[in-house]
Amino acid sequence: FAIAAKHKDRDDLVIIDVRRNREERRIPVPLNGLSPPSWSPDGSQLVFTGFDGGLSDLFIVNRDGSDLRRLTNDKYADLHPAWSPDGRTIAFSTDRGSETDFDALRFGDYRVALYNLRAGTVEVLAGMDRGKNINPVWAPDGKTLAFVSDRTGISNVFLYEVATKEIYQLTDLYTGASGIT
Repeated sequence: FAIAAKHKDRDDLVIIDVRRNREERRIPVPLNGLSPPSWSPDGSQLVFTGFDGGLSDLFIVNRDGSDLRRLTNDKYADLHPAWSPDGRTIAFSTDRGSETDFDALRFGDYRVALYNLRAGTVEVLAGMDRGKNINPVWAPDGKTLAFVSDRTGISNVFLYEVATKEIYQLTDLYTGASGIT
């Protein structure tokens, strides 16, 4: 189990051995803060949002703490990373889009995007132009992504089919959904 944990004036990535009920490894990260990480499918790496100088970008680090790499490096917010089951793609939430204008300090809604690890490219998914779309979670077969969106006025769970680019609403909650696990 991996978490982000405070350590004095910074955050560390902490890997916990649940069976033995102890900390397996603490990875100091030279950033202002970080979000909870997501494991690669083979368990060898972690992806997380790192906060550095007021910006949020995606980072990867090996399980042993080596080879910390910044994947994105721009002014856009990059949050909630989730590794695809095949290990080739990371889904995340971002404010990339035409509504975001840094000069005017205007920020668009969050959209679900994919980071292609081989190409180093970002693709904002189709149909993400309405509402705040956050917390993407892959299906085990990698064919769909569940995410939370308030596109109907209340946060609900939606499903994005990768092949067809179609979006389906899965829940219709009066109180809204706050996340998916």
